[in-house]
Amino acid sequence: MKYVIGIGGVTKRGKTTLTNRLIKNLPKCCVVHQDDFFKPRDQIEFLLCSLYFKYSLSEMFVFDRSLEEILYCSN
Repeated sequence: MKYVIGIGGVTKRGKTTLTNRLIKNLPKCCVVHQDDFFKPRDQIEFLLCSLYFKYSLSEMFVFDRSLEEILYCSN
């Protein structure tokens, strides 16, 4: 049986440290980094009126590609 473990949290709280420990202790572990599936900044709407990028998860994240990667790792 294979498990998919999602690790989330705010910046600098140990997500990478925990992931590295899991990799050491779980043979055949597959890691999928969420950061790999964000669209490039030039594909995200920039709001000039407030000088920031419109970072809404549904608009900046490539869900289909991330799901494909997760399914690949779970097989």
